[in-house]
Amino acid sequence: MEIRVDKTIYTLDALLKAAYSFVEVAYIHLAQDDRDWIVQWTDKEGCHTDPRALENELVTQQLRCRLVEQTADLRRLMLGRAYASTMLDNGVPDPDADAAAGGTTEAEDSVLRGWFDDHDSV
Repeated sequence: MEIRVDKTIYTLDALLKAAYSFVEVAYIHLAQDDRDWIVQWTDKEGCHTDPRALENELVTQQLRCRLVEQTADLRRLMLGRAYASTMLDNGVPDPDADAAAGGTTEAEDSVLRGWFDDHDSV
């Protein structure tokens, strides 16, 4: 079955994500012309999924893509704020300051030590 998807409504990312949802039940071939994305849908043996389900999945994936775009600035701001708060000088002495001089701290030693170093028997 051939499904035509309007390029002015759905992005390639939304189409790829939607198509990926059906790779277990159908062979999906994607192509394009000037106006549409063209989806060739062939059910896999023993699977009988209505190809129109792809249309519903397209709506879902296009909405997700739009939400990612609309919230990108907020997500960057939140991530930047989270990273920045870990780098503030709060006046507490840094136990890792000696590590900068070439040594390792107790915390680094515990991370760098292998599990088998602490546990003789399995």
